[in-house]
Amino acid sequence: MTRKSALVAGAVAAALALAGCGDDGDSGPDTVTVTSTPQAAQSPTHADSMAGGDSGQRSGGDYTAADDQTVRITQTPASVRCTGGEVIVAVPSAQVAITGNCDDLKIESSGGTITAENVDDLDITGSGNTVTAGVVDDLDIDGDDNSVTAQRIDDVDLNGNANTVAYREGSPEIDDEGSGNTVGAGG
Repeated sequence: MTRKSALVAGAVAAALALAGCGDDGDSGPDTVTVTSTPQAAQSPTHADSMAGGDSGQRSGGDYTAADDQTVRITQTPASVRCTGGEVIVAVPSAQVAITGNCDDLKIESSGGTITAENVDDLDITGSGNTVTAGVVDDLDIDGDDNSVTAQRIDDVDLNGNANTVAYREGSPEIDDEGSGNTVGAGG
């Protein structure tokens, strides 16, 4: 067999092997990791709006978290458009802007500044974060020294300490098992 024939046969075998790797519906949700390198997964519309230059840095990335997708923020600044899905903030001192309606927002890092429009479940395990949000259905804080200001929060569960939660309207159910936490209207 010639070298060219061997290469073609190898390519065909690889294509057949990959053909069996399709989505069988049983796999977990898609995960997109947002980084500042050119290889970061992104929505198709973002490719035309990348910042110029050789650094690979993007300003105001247009990432999307749709139903059954997870966007994991590992470098900032970053912005995400939610149409369902989950966003995980996993970088210290994060600067993240989230628009739209997210199913889940998990803040695992510390010292970040995060804004979000509407979130079904907001979980904060990190400490020292400042979060500004629109409507939050369920807020869970396990970290310490976080500050959350929202238009409305329906349910607040606090296990961390020295957290401040302010809401502008409504009257959330509050379960405070931490110490030194402040929850009230204002902001």
